[in-house]
Amino acid sequence: QNQQYGQPQQQQPQQEQYAQERAQIEQTKQKQKKEGLQFSWNIAPSTAVDSKAMSIPFGAMITPYKKVENMYVAKYNPVICRNCGAALNPYANVDYTNKQWTCPFCLHRAELPFNYHKMTPTQRPAEVHDVCSTMEYVISPPNTYKPKPVFLYVVDTCMETKELEFLKAELNRSLDLLPDDALVGLITFGHMIQLYEIGFEECTKTFVFRDDRTYTAEQIQDMLALNRVKVNAQAPPQHNTMAANVQSRFLMPLADVEINFSEILEGLTPDPWPKAKDQRYARATGTALSIATSLLETGFKQQGAKIVTFISGPATVGEGAVATRPYKEQMRSHNDLKQENAPLHAKAVKFYRALTERIVRNGHSVDIFSASLDQPGILEMMSLAENTGGTIIMTDTFENPAFSQSLVSFMDRDDDDDLQFALNGTMKVFCSNDLKICGALGSCASMNQKSRNVSESTIGYGNTFCWKINALHRSQTLAVFFEATAKSEQVNHQSTQRFFQFMTSYQHVSGELRLRVTTASMRAAPSLNYPLLGVGFDEETSTVLMARLAVFKAQTKFLYDVLRWLDHSLISLVARFGMFVKDNPNSLSLPVNFRVFPQFMYHLRRSQFLRLFNTSPDESAYYRLHLNREDTTNCVKMIQPSLWSYSADSPKVPRSVLLDSRNVTKNVVLLMDMYFKVLIHVGEQVAWWRSQGIHEQEDYSHIKDMLEQPHEDVKPILASRFPYPKFIVCDQGTSQARYLLTKINPSFTHHHGGSADATRVFTDDASLQTFVEHLKKYVVTGTY
Repeated sequence: QNQQYGQPQQQQPQQEQYAQERAQIEQTKQKQKKEGLQFSWNIAPSTAVDSKAMSIPFGAMITPYKKVENMYVAKYNPVICRNCGAALNPYANVDYTNKQWTCPFCLHRAELPFNYHKMTPTQRPAEVHDVCSTMEYVISPPNTYKPKPVFLYVVDTCMETKELEFLKAELNRSLDLLPDDALVGLITFGHMIQLYEIGFEECTKTFVFRDDRTYTAEQIQDMLALNRVKVNAQAPPQHNTMAANVQSRFLMPLADVEINFSEILEGLTPDPWPKAKDQRYARATGTALSIATSLLETGFKQQGAKIVTFISGPATVGEGAVATRPYKEQMRSHNDLKQENAPLHAKAVKFYRALTERIVRNGHSVDIFSASLDQPGILEMMSLAENTGGTIIMTDTFENPAFSQSLVSFMDRDDDDDLQFALNGTMKVFCSNDLKICGALGSCASMNQKSRNVSESTIGYGNTFCWKINALHRSQTLAVFFEATAKSEQVNHQSTQRFFQFMTSYQHVSGELRLRVTTASMRAAPSLNYPLLGVGFDEETSTVLMARLAVFKAQTKFLYDVLRWLDHSLISLVARFGMFVKDNPNSLSLPVNFRVFPQFMYHLRRSQFLRLFNTSPDESAYYRLHLNREDTTNCVKMIQPSLWSYSADSPKVPRSVLLDSRNVTKNVVLLMDMYFKVLIHVGEQVAWWRSQGIHEQEDYSHIKDMLEQPHEDVKPILASRFPYPKFIVCDQGTSQARYLLTKINPSFTHHHGGSADATRVFTDDASLQTFVEHLKKYVVTGTY
């Protein structure tokens, strides 16, 4: 009986044939991962037929601001191809005799600049060395004004006095973390919006705006008299009077106004607007953000700036309102959105998206820190953070460590004492002529710039090769999708290599303008050579690309259709690259680099990204935003958590175990990292030993080690994680143990028994074993 790739005896020579190819790919993958680049397929398809047959998108996960060890930083401008715009790189063909170079992307031949004419094969500039496939250029002219980072605080005062005191303490703490030359400003809001003129030293001076009016940028400029007020002589040089006035009155260097700014924060009181007990606060969040946008648009257009927003509930008045004031009128649920029974939702989304477009054009970003027991309206405001490169932190109170520690991490410094983010970024992507760019998914916005390599079929933010990323954080990652478009008869005329370049320009926090260039190359498989194509498959990167694409589809399609698409893609992939005998499920086998992928897909289907049960629309939006933001490693943790087991036999050396109910036993302690939550689960027997004080006895020190070691191991996880995760310690059988039970594979349920020590999960969900059995059935019978 024929297998998919011929007779069984041909399989071993085939594996030996590609062993060297696989070793080279692994070496390249490790190098690219250190530079913040990972591909779902490390061997490119040659034709459109191959691209479609792969089932899993051909794409890359690029972390444009990843900290790269020993990265070379050049103090000059790069050599740019005049034909396509790509930069000189290690894969360019350099003619040292005629002082010319050939661009590997468009094959255009051009003269090298005069200062490169002394270049020889033994004396080459950094950008053509293999070790400089990722490097940076300082492109800002010397002796020019270097813009400083701008932080405009937008603070909600609609909360209880105790809660506001916690917020004020953290805001003062955040000022200590900012550079002295950073420009800071303050807007507070409740029913009214107050803009503070912190440059006025005689007393606290504010401009008050009503919540029921729409203010244009021109109206804000006129009301603040930005054209008529005398400019402070010490204000930095600007192109116009209005910008200089903004910097001399409303946003000033922290070193100059720190005392005044702190006094203003200390004087903040809860919003005085009257509120009945059965009503929500009158909160004008949308109007406050609109005024903040107009202020920065006037003073810092095309200069990096952050609107750091702190809210404690949903907007109820003015533009962007997402809830009514009476508590009896509940906020929208998933069912309300599905049935189009959320009258405020569409209008609020339209307002915030229009506001986002202005912010993106200005080069600014929005970060939202929310602390509320009610839904704060994250779903409607998500575009403010996602499309500007900002972040969202969502907790229940400002006293929660998740808020305070996340704020500290947000303002954290690196080894050079610089803030760990960049501002006002733009990323361009170049690829070989044989490929097309379909689009990108992540914290970015399309700049709608087309080139010959832009595909007509779009994925995410498409129809462009250039994206705006107004804030760049160290782990912030974009997914870029490609496709092969060549026809079968054109294959013989193609080269065997494919090239990719990711060019990111940004404003460093020091004020320098920098350009980071990452260039990569991979082999292209001959048409219809699927065994060779499969050698380059990367399970983790493919999982994250599929997850982001599924979340994107879920915004406009029913979840049932999205799950059907996931299942069909998985079955098609296994049928294409698996080895099996027709109608014999037990004969199915997968290449080694495909074997965990079905498990990832199983956990993705059960994850909070595609399962809306027991989550609010705001929580779903929050989880999905961070899935679209983080790097591959963190996203995989979100989809399939890590689980370590501590036993009495090896209390200080935990074992990594499968995410399965078989491993939840009475005599072990488990540590599970779910990214958003970190949980320590104490088995029932171990909890009894602890209650009896047995672990305090000298003869049972190993039990004490088993209880204490997870708490030591969790410290570096909590210290390095952003956002700061919810930390849970629970015993087996208690209510909080549900966080563990909802994530593990329910091998044993109440429907059938198992071993006496294993935990039974009360669920009707299919287990991983059942999922795989059905997968095998559909693959070998071809009934999908």
